Amino acid sequence: MNNKSRIALAIAAALGVSSGAMAQTSTVQIGGSFNLFVQKATSTGGTNSSLNGTKGHDNLSLSEPEMWVHGEEKIGANTVYFRCTSSFDLMGTSASSTTTGGVTTTPSAGQFCGRNSALGLKGSFGNVFVGTWDVANKLVYNQIRGWWGGTASLTGASATVLLGGSGSNTGNSGATFFERRNRSLHYHSPVMNGFQLTGTVSAANEATIQSTAATMALSPRLLSLSAHYTNGPLYVGLGWEQHKDHNPASRAITTTLGGAAGANTTVSTTVTISPALGSNTGQYNGGTDSNYTIGARYTIGGTRLSGLYTKTTYDVTTGTTATKSGYALYVDHNLGSGHSLKGQYYKTGDTKGNAEIANYSLGGGAAATTPKLAGHSLPGAGTGADGWGLAYMYQFSKRTQAGFVYSVLNNDANSSYSKGVNTAAPGSTQRGYGLNVRHTF
Repeated sequence: MNNKSRIALAIAAALGVSSGAMAQTSTVQIGGSFNLFVQKATSTGGTNSSLNGTKGHDNLSLSEPEMWVHGEEKIGANTVYFRCTSSFDLMGTSASSTTTGGVTTTPSAGQFCGRNSALGLKGSFGNVFVGTWDVANKLVYNQIRGWWGGTASLTGASATVLLGGSGSNTGNSGATFFERRNRSLHYHSPVMNGFQLTGTVSAANEATIQSTAATMALSPRLLSLSAHYTNGPLYVGLGWEQHKDHNPASRAITTTLGGAAGANTTVSTTVTISPALGSNTGQYNGGTDSNYTIGARYTIGGTRLSGLYTKTTYDVTTGTTATKSGYALYVDHNLGSGHSLKGQYYKTGDTKGNAEIANYSLGGGAAATTPKLAGHSLPGAGTGADGWGLAYMYQFSKRTQAGFVYSVLNNDANSSYSKGVNTAAPGSTQRGYGLNVRHTF
């Protein structure tokens, strides 16, 4: 009898249900995982005097710890199912959601069912579900990165650099394209001759919970699509995603709302831009941001080689845009007898476009500001970065592995990507090295 069967029987006993009845009717399973880091994290160099010098300390943390409950029931030829995945936070550090006026305005992965969770129907037609889940475009990235985290402090940072970080339950304000979207509808097609299509669309709720009169003029919506092909050792994936009215640089929004007869109320925040780049370029009156990701992997013998390329285009303000592109490479080599070596390398170039850093300043002679695009700097020289990591892991059992990791993130002169432990000064280098323990149950 496996552990999940024992758990099911224990639940049955607690509820006073006979084991025979449980065996016939119950489809509920419980499981989860955690990923522990014990590391030394440092940040050195950089051009900001207040952040200069070596900063380092021991850091004990978990990456995406979770516990899930999954249940399903057969209805004819189809299956109805649910899944609730919540943070299994042994360190007690998960953030919680914020609710204002009965509306959850900043939902968090730390809340109950805050990770991949859904209610769905699957059958020969495919899989249709609603809830909070990784969007279709992210599924391509997940297939390629494999063991390495996208944003985890010790084993991650490729998605931090290439896509500006991650978004969990981001609602209508997500600027990143590496996200799990709440209030979303998903479709995963059946696999036909190795091909599968997936899609995600956000719910219209996102247009109804805007917090200010200015933002109510926008109609945010996410659309994400991906195609996957698998044939033995070969995988190829292509993803595309579009964000409408997501205001990636969090700029001031200008709109005019109708009031009483003969009266209008103008809602705006003044931002001066010099030189002028067009009408209302300091404000954001709506726009469309998009990303595409293409990835492939191939396994030969005990070695899996993977790579991806991604490009993102943002509407920063009215009349200004920015583009970010980069790539990542991964290798996973099985040494046999439970031993393995893993490596990653990722790189992004300068941010391109006409929304240059030098054009942004506050009115009245105030100091210059540099709004961000998710975690990216606005266009300009020295806004790229690269990073790499090496790991040795040993598989103690089917569910437990542990080993040593060393990873580095190098910022160019005007970029300040962080691995998530120490603040990054522009031009700084961040390092992490230590022990990684992974366990599933």
